[in-house]
Amino acid sequence: MRNPQALRAIREMRPGDKVFIYHSMSDAAITGLAKVVSEPRPDPKNAKLTVVDFEFLSRLEPPTTLREIKETGLFADWALVRQGRLSTMSAPAAVIKWMQKRYPKAGI
Repeated sequence: MRNPQALRAIREMRPGDKVFIYHSMSDAAITGLAKVVSEPRPDPKNAKLTVVDFEFLSRLEPPTTLREIKETGLFADWALVRQGRLSTMSAPAAVIKWMQKRYPKAGI
């Protein structure tokens, strides 16, 4: 990823952080949960970029679509709502709480 906002978010990730897996093709949605398992490091193919490793934790069924997130009207200031194609960003605490209620057994 070359977007400065996405790179900043990756550089802030730490092992143990949980992340939502967001699929932005066709029906954009949060489809799963993963965990960061490495410190951020330079991309071996391009030192200007940063990468981390993830461990897949679970699918979120049913997925939470971007449309559903927008329709709540609660998260208009979240980057995902403002820039739906931005690949990596932090999730506000209010979003995390909302997702925990939607998926109480997922360990979010």
